[in-house]
Amino acid sequence: MSTTAGQVKTADTFAYYIPATTAGQAALLVEHPELSVWVDAVKAAKGRTSDNLGANYPKISEQVYTAIQNALSGAMTPTEALKEAQTAAAAAIAK
Repeated sequence: MSTTAGQVKTADTFAYYIPATTAGQAALLVEHPELSVWVDAVKAAKGRTSDNLGANYPKISEQVYTAIQNALSGAMTPTEALKEAQTAAAAAIAK
């Protein structure tokens, strides 16, 4: 996986893998142009602690997770769950 060819071979072997390097992505798209939407998604991806969230990441993440669970279970509408999460996250990081 450390070479461009190795990244493409890994992508061919495992359907869920998109190379992280520009060269690997370009080589993969030569063979599989239909994967361009996934290559674009990998290019746009950010790390969980990007945007300088630092130590606040777990506090915010917990509220988002709770909102998703509340919406999926029907305990709240998605709008209600996300509004509650936003309020709770703001309170959590203000401490």
